[in-house]
Amino acid sequence: PTGEPEEFVLHALRADGVVAPGGQVLTSLIIEVRVVRGDPRRGRENSRDSEALNEPYIEHDDTGAATGASDPCWEKPAKFTLVPEKGMYVHAFICDSGMFGLTPLADIVWSLQEASALQMKPSVKRFAIHAIDTERISSKAELVAQWGGNVPRFAVECYIFRGQK
Repeated sequence: PTGEPEEFVLHALRADGVVAPGGQVLTSLIIEVRVVRGDPRRGRENSRDSEALNEPYIEHDDTGAATGASDPCWEKPAKFTLVPEKGMYVHAFICDSGMFGLTPLADIVWSLQEASALQMKPSVKRFAIHAIDTERISSKAELVAQWGGNVPRFAVECYIFRGQK
């Protein structure tokens, strides 16, 4: 490989459409982010499963545990640094990190070129996620995230005007 190392940062902000079985509270969701060689969707377009978590990877990081019971949110970004090569992909898994290790619930894949382009103009976007556990992931589930840039902060300013008599 030739070229300079590049840092990649994924700010996963929220997951919409992730539900707990039987209405239980979601307390242990993390996003495991891995860089792999070759498109992990190839040959698995309609049937990706938890075995993908056992496949080799080049780099990885995770977001740490989510906060929020009904709409999981993550505060820690996933970061990795590497020299980009053609044919590399980012494979992110939304996982339940219970007492039996990581159980993948859903995943999303970006080419490393796509992630790099998204980092050049950081903005919060909605990305459709692919359900691995169809009982816990809605068919319309989305990851609200941003590649690169500073941690997105959402704030509302409120002004109170008082009338004088």
